[in-house]
Amino acid sequence: MGQQICSRTLELLEKPVSAAQVAIAFAVMSDRPSEELDMVAIHGLSSGMYKSGQLFDHAVMLNASGRAKRIAVMGGDGRATGGNVSGAAWIGSKAMIQQLVVRGVDLDEIIVLDPITHSKEEALAIVKLTKERNFRRVGSVSAAYHGGRMLSYMVAAMKELNYWIDYRMLPPASTDWWLEILGSQGQAITNCFESALADTLKIEEHIQRGFAAPFSEVVYYLRNRQEIVESQVWDYPG
Repeated sequence: MGQQICSRTLELLEKPVSAAQVAIAFAVMSDRPSEELDMVAIHGLSSGMYKSGQLFDHAVMLNASGRAKRIAVMGGDGRATGGNVSGAAWIGSKAMIQQLVVRGVDLDEIIVLDPITHSKEEALAIVKLTKERNFRRVGSVSAAYHGGRMLSYMVAAMKELNYWIDYRMLPPASTDWWLEILGSQGQAITNCFESALADTLKIEEHIQRGFAAPFSEVVYYLRNRQEIVESQVWDYPG
């Protein structure tokens, strides 16, 4: 007999989500850049999340193959939002840098972004650095299921900092969806599939609270990305 689906996953499977989330997730996952990126940013995750998609190997491959000029890591010691325990939510920038160095990346080639504790701060840190350095093409390496929601945070951050970039999610070639991982904010042991379900609820709540851009703005950005980046004008009709 096969392995049973846990009650938490079954509960999440019954939750309704907007069709926009599904469409955006599909679009983002096949949105590969045609030109070399100025930078690829590795997001702050638990060790299990990195392992689920071999994300450090993935980022190094993007850099070594000429698809991304530089690698950036999130700053901070891994504490959760409002917390003071290092490594409680993610592994921290020092551990991220070590993972890159052991894979042959020179220390002086790694960019450390501002300290973060959650996804909105990650987006702001990425856009702030790209604006300071006049980068225009940037990608993210994160757990595969972050693709759909991260774009909402990024559009909100670009609006807030008034700087528009050609932004792409760069999902790994494969993901172990059932590997046990430490979930968002270090709250519980879960897996990538269950986390993906939970994320669909989280992003809709964050849009309502103003932390992330509405799906209509995300779609407008995707449809008009090149023109918006070239003109640096956000003319969303809403």
